[in-house]
Amino acid sequence: MNDNPNSRFFSQVAERMTKNRNVFGAKLCVENSNKSVSWAGASGDINENDRFFIASVTKLCASMCFCF
Repeated sequence: MNDNPNSRFFSQVAERMTKNRNVFGAKLCVENSNKSVSWAGASGDINENDRFFIASVTKLCASMCFCF
């Protein structure tokens, strides 16, 4: 899944997400609609395949829909 030309950039973004002392782990997944870009990774105290609990993301999804 991490074989696209932007892999290094996406990895750096995931690493920057955990630079804040209050963020211990981060997972990042990036895909476009036709799946020509598909990347997933993790940084910090969490691995790409680890399970985790997620809080409400309704506001995030709604704000993204309104932006596009």
